[in-house]
Amino acid sequence: PRVDDREWRPAFTRQQVRIAASWGAGLVMFHSFTPIAFAVQGAVVAGQVGVMMQAFHGVNQLASAWLTAAQPRMGHLGSLRRFEELRGLMRTTLVRCTATASVLAAGIFGAIVLLHWWRPEQAERFGSLGMAAAFLVATVLLQASNVWTAAVRFQKREPFVVIAWLASLSVVASTFALGYAAGGTGIAIGFMLTVGLLLLPWVGVVTRAQLRALERTEQVTG
Repeated sequence: PRVDDREWRPAFTRQQVRIAASWGAGLVMFHSFTPIAFAVQGAVVAGQVGVMMQAFHGVNQLASAWLTAAQPRMGHLGSLRRFEELRGLMRTTLVRCTATASVLAAGIFGAIVLLHWWRPEQAERFGSLGMAAAFLVATVLLQASNVWTAAVRFQKREPFVVIAWLASLSVVASTFALGYAAGGTGIAIGFMLTVGLLLLPWVGVVTRAQLRALERTEQVTG
């Protein structure tokens, strides 16, 4: 039988609006680095930050291929209330994503180190080794947030809007402040610290709470 649109459309719309709000925070965060770097340090540093952000996105996208493949299964296991299997899939996916990001980040950093030794004039395009290291470490750390948020979102929940916007605004603020004080290296360190000290702990707490709530619902209705 055909399902009445009124039964699912409001909940679906609310969830999509919340997901859009979270993604909007991500757009503000990731597209703020280069313009702010240009404003506080000029074209050279902005170019260096832009190059490393391309490396960041490349590593993140390649590592997230494991997550893309696992997401439908996450939703399926949640719908069947097989939460132990869901947790196992989350752990496996996190290990794969983190390992892939680590290998790629190490390869890129090694290449930049060699370039600094072999062609230092060309290596200037990538900025300092500290900036490269901080951006690449942030990429590896971000894999946990990617997996946790996907696991919850595929249970038709989106509790990350506030977290996303606070992290985004924190990155913008640190980019201005640390970029002015320490250039590209400061920008990268501020981003890494925001991911490691604010985003990951908060997303981890919310994810555990959401999964426990789903399990309690199953126990009540089961």
